[in-house]
Amino acid sequence: MSDYQAGYQIGLQCFSTLEGAMDYQMSQVVPSVTADGRLLHPIKQGSQWTFGGQVVMQTFPECDQAKDFRDGSALAGQIAILMVVAFGFRFLKNFIIRMTSYTEEKE
Repeated sequence: MSDYQAGYQIGLQCFSTLEGAMDYQMSQVVPSVTADGRLLHPIKQGSQWTFGGQVVMQTFPECDQAKDFRDGSALAGQIAILMVVAFGFRFLKNFIIRMTSYTEEKE
């Protein structure tokens, strides 16, 4: 078996530990004020995060950088094919224009 651990993904970032992923995610939470004037904000106590007195438990998707690379390669391949096709059409159009002007000059 491999010792490879995929980690946890948040957006486009990968974190090797759940604690690192939680710290990043909870640091992005904007504090809010309730209708009765209480300020709600995330608080880290030890290794646990709380928000409004409730313990926050989150799950994150598995981070697989190899899959992200394969997806990017597939997309880049499709874009490259489109560029080659567009260049081919442009080349063919210019070739036809040159051939018609060449035949008109001969007449």
